[in-house]
Amino acid sequence: MNTVSLFTHLKFMKACRFGWGSFRNHFFLVLLSGLLVGVCTHQAGSVSLFDGYSLDGWEGDTQNVWRVENQTIVGGSLDGNSRNEFLSTTQSYDHFRLTLEYKLIGTEGFVNGGVQFRSRRISDSRNEMVGYQADIGAGWSGSLYDECRRKIMLAEADKQRMARIEKPGEWNRYEILAQGNQVKLFLNDSHMITYVESDQAIEQNGLVALQIHGGCKAEISFRNIMIESLHLPEGPTEGVILNRFGSGQPMDSKQPFSEGRFSPVENEIVVMIGQENFVREQKSGVFESRMIAGFPELNLRFRSMAWEGDTVYEQWRELNFGSWADQLETVKAGMLILQFGQMEAFDGVGRLTEFKTAYHRLLDQFAQQTRRVILVSPMPFEKPLASHAPDLRQRNQDVASYAGVIQGIATERGLIFVDLLTAINQGKAMGRIPKLTADGIHLTTEGLEVVGELVASALGAKSDTVIDEGVLRESVIAKNKYWFDSWRPANWSFSYGDRVSQMFGRGAAGRPSLRESFEQRRPMIMALDDFIHQVSNGSTSPVPTTLNRTEKVFSTEAMTPEEQLATFEMAEGFQVNLYASERDGVVNPVQIAWDEKGRLYVACSPSYPQSLASRPPSDYILVLEDKDRDGKADHHWRFASGLNMIQGLESGRDGLYVCDFDQLIYLRDEDGDLRADSREILFSGFGIGDTHQLVNSISHGPDGSLWFTQGLHAMSVVETPWGLTRLDRAAVWRLQPRTLRLEGFFGGGMAGANCWGVTFDDFGQVFHKTGDRPHGYWTVPGMVRGASPIGSGSRESANQSYSNSPEQYHSVGAMFETSPKTTSIDIVGTKAMPEHIQGAALIGGYFGSVVELHQFNDDGAGFRTTQLPKVMRASNNAFRPVDVSMGPDGAMYLADWYNPVIGHYQASYADPKRDKHHGRIWRVASTKNTPVQAPDLADMDLSELLDQLKSPERWTRYQAKRLLYYRPTSEVLMAADAWVNIHLDDLSKPEPWMIELLGLYQAHETPRPVLLERMLESSDHRVRAYAARAAGAWAERLPQTRDWLRKAVEDSHPRVRLEGVVACSYLPSPDSVTIATLALLHPMDRFLDYALRQSVRALQPLWESPWNKGELRFTSTEQQAYLKDLVGNPRVAPSQGAILYEQACLPCHQPEGKGLAGVYPSLAESDWINGDPDRLIRIVLHGLSGPIEVKGKLFQSETDIPMPSFGGLKDEQIAFLLTFLRESFGNDAAEINADSVRNVRLLTRGRIDPWTALELN
Repeated sequence: MNTVSLFTHLKFMKACRFGWGSFRNHFFLVLLSGLLVGVCTHQAGSVSLFDGYSLDGWEGDTQNVWRVENQTIVGGSLDGNSRNEFLSTTQSYDHFRLTLEYKLIGTEGFVNGGVQFRSRRISDSRNEMVGYQADIGAGWSGSLYDECRRKIMLAEADKQRMARIEKPGEWNRYEILAQGNQVKLFLNDSHMITYVESDQAIEQNGLVALQIHGGCKAEISFRNIMIESLHLPEGPTEGVILNRFGSGQPMDSKQPFSEGRFSPVENEIVVMIGQENFVREQKSGVFESRMIAGFPELNLRFRSMAWEGDTVYEQWRELNFGSWADQLETVKAGMLILQFGQMEAFDGVGRLTEFKTAYHRLLDQFAQQTRRVILVSPMPFEKPLASHAPDLRQRNQDVASYAGVIQGIATERGLIFVDLLTAINQGKAMGRIPKLTADGIHLTTEGLEVVGELVASALGAKSDTVIDEGVLRESVIAKNKYWFDSWRPANWSFSYGDRVSQMFGRGAAGRPSLRESFEQRRPMIMALDDFIHQVSNGSTSPVPTTLNRTEKVFSTEAMTPEEQLATFEMAEGFQVNLYASERDGVVNPVQIAWDEKGRLYVACSPSYPQSLASRPPSDYILVLEDKDRDGKADHHWRFASGLNMIQGLESGRDGLYVCDFDQLIYLRDEDGDLRADSREILFSGFGIGDTHQLVNSISHGPDGSLWFTQGLHAMSVVETPWGLTRLDRAAVWRLQPRTLRLEGFFGGGMAGANCWGVTFDDFGQVFHKTGDRPHGYWTVPGMVRGASPIGSGSRESANQSYSNSPEQYHSVGAMFETSPKTTSIDIVGTKAMPEHIQGAALIGGYFGSVVELHQFNDDGAGFRTTQLPKVMRASNNAFRPVDVSMGPDGAMYLADWYNPVIGHYQASYADPKRDKHHGRIWRVASTKNTPVQAPDLADMDLSELLDQLKSPERWTRYQAKRLLYYRPTSEVLMAADAWVNIHLDDLSKPEPWMIELLGLYQAHETPRPVLLERMLESSDHRVRAYAARAAGAWAERLPQTRDWLRKAVEDSHPRVRLEGVVACSYLPSPDSVTIATLALLHPMDRFLDYALRQSVRALQPLWESPWNKGELRFTSTEQQAYLKDLVGNPRVAPSQGAILYEQACLPCHQPEGKGLAGVYPSLAESDWINGDPDRLIRIVLHGLSGPIEVKGKLFQSETDIPMPSFGGLKDEQIAFLLTFLRESFGNDAAEINADSVRNVRLLTRGRIDPWTALELN
């Protein structure tokens, strides 16, 4: 080897005479569309490179240097070696596992040797080689050197670890694992280093060679030399993944603090691990700044690995994220600060033993890297500010029990314990500590200051240092943003997860790939670390601004609004005009929402599609106002700026609810100037694996709850005053503001893979849209309390739906059949629109540049829809109506994203064609109906607002009720009760306003049994259905609930029966199942079947044990038989092929394989699927472009985007997938095996371009 060292001057006497020359980039990384990474796939097993007797297959100076002795290869001499010498193979290798044993002995000089790989001879210096070298001897064993090229140590093994592991002068076992651009070295079965090559110009194949170093008296021996050829890794290796935030190498575990005293060391890496309060600390920088200032001479460097919803039992991470041992090793962790026990305390003391065991197990994982650990106790709960949230102070005895267990663990293991619980309790008792939280759990800005000071003081941080605290805090926060981007980046699925084969993660227009952009933040983090150290030692320099530079945003060509207007084709009876555009500040509008004065709030997201915490947040909320009511905005201003990937907003009491990246926040206008003054985090921990699937599209429901949705890669774990709430993949959320209860439905993508938008008809029926397909769904059958957060999906794979799963709702409730994909939904209800579209769903067709109407029709318990003529379509595909909303004047308002590029699959995140400068709001009105004039709701008193519940205008009713939701409860209830008494006689005439009124009582968490009973007896099944739902919501508070639910489940109308079945899941009692299953005694349909199964499954933990004991009483044996069948038939596991179809094919070819007309071809009963298997394999391996013939008709996609290659899948995976296709969707053909795929892969190796039909046929 060559290295820069006092002991290596002899080495450089024989300097390499080698020019860089030109390297061809021989390899490219086949990207993954499969499930796992780092899987070494054997090609032909291990083979020996040395026969034990001769040097056949080897080449070098076999006359003077290299020889065979006692079945070993020996090189060099104890009499002296004048120069480097190499014995190399004659065959090259690329991806392999090489194992051998070596023994090095020597007496003088630089006693050293090595193993070259991916190397080649230097043509004008036959004794030298260029390439990678696994070093041996002179203190460098286990390290990786770049021989005669960069001449640097690429990855250095820990010296202490190496000295313990290597046996000098004896036989040692070396293992070299080279896969793709990753190299790992193992010495005597211990991992020594991992190296990831970032220079793509360096070839990843070449010779293997053995080296004896020159300038020494030494002899090196090798034996048992075996090599195993491997496939190119089928995705990013663990080294590539971890390289995003560090390059630390394995080292021996650091020992505990001496005598249990906190004693940090210079330049120590401090890693914080815990729950949401530690996440909030990372973003505030309070504790970290205090510690750095308190130990200024030590240059402590902090890294947060906290994650919302983590517990000692489980710390969920994205696919391929890396183990704790790997992460802590990579970041070079020296000390850990842990806080657990807060959310675990919701389980009560019955789980204390399990908690203790799990905490020990977690600490055992951490101990592989370090035993220098500080355990911080949980803090006491407080009473939440929300009026009807649970009083968490009642759980503080449980918190104390968990804190006691943690203290015991610290004592047992010799760790430091910080008793935060006692410190806060004593401080509160003495009146020195204010309220720390808003929700009883999570620290506010003031709370972070208090707790940060308490913990830092407990650890002995000095408080008398004189520094610029503002600059220190600012630089800490800046550093932590860069860290967040590196360790926990957005769009994980496209960078390291199950979507790496897609275009999105690749670079474009001179900008790096996503992976490269994350890695580029590492030096910025280190530079800020150094700056922080300077500030802590008195420097007054400002925070470096060059690190926070804004990347270039390309300006794309765009039509003017007037030019775009000319591309619209309107249906008869409709007209369109521009309401606002980029000239008014509208850029990339995502969602629109109204306030009571008819002002339109627009969520603008120019940061989409890739958000980086370290980049200045650029999203904002724009307010548009049409003061002269001419249908065009004439005033605009920004309500809030500095937001990060905003995808939803809704008016609240004195501000806006906002879906902002991984958080649901509230922006409050405190002084009435129509601009946000404060920001409150309501909930955090929503998934960010794919930024076009973040939490989105928030709106109010008929009961005052807030509804919003999320997409396929949003794996959300949220800490709430009710405990942890988990919802995996695409699903629907509901939040009750006064209770802070957050619930999810249809988890696992059981009703859409990219859910986007929720709406409600005049009778409170719930519908949601999904953007990955044309369809939407009637939501009610899945609104089951306690339902599985994942359904039949998987947390590890994006297998969002399965046709053979009882949890999959698509075949039951899909509606809005059309093509192509659509998203966002509202319902028409205004005199300003024609009569024939009243009650119809208004839907934005972002994919096909259309706006649609679908009329609802009853279908048994549920609904079906009929498509009406399209309202409008555009001839230019930059028209992207991503949100729709009926306005105060009765017109349709459309948020036009205006962009030729959409989504993540079609183009790079950095594609310069992604428009970040334009956006339009269009207004569609009737040519025959007069616009309505909304009343001045803002100036109405409670009685006048209640009168508006009878308005024929949906917009007016919605806004009036929203205002009533947030007025003081006592005042609203008094006014509502008086209003009910006046209109009591009207209760005999079923009207939608009854539902509005009942929903108002629900919003204020106040049951009114008289009103509810009258509605349950209504002659209108729609009123009875909603009343049944309300009875479930109040199930634990009203003694009549069981009778009401029993009556609803046996109602004459199937929709009422279904609402009753779902409502039973809200009654947490074993006998709920005896009520729900009464539905079996009446006619069932597909909606009732689904709802009953979900409710009974959700209640199973309550009823199964007493049912087995015979303690439950049923009306019919049919009910018993149903439960027996349910228990005996667990959820159906999908096939491997079905999983792969859901991952790779469903977003385009749809759940039933029908594709999308004019966009993606149908796979159902297809000659392409049933025909030549080799042709089908070729398409999957390399993609397909251009026109094809499908069922005798020419098919040409309107998008002109080729089908991508899925060659990154394993041979077995492709075989599973294609066999599934040939057995599904009406296809009937023989299975395809992995050997067939392997043969075609070999025949077509080297092909890059997708196939055309002409080539294949």
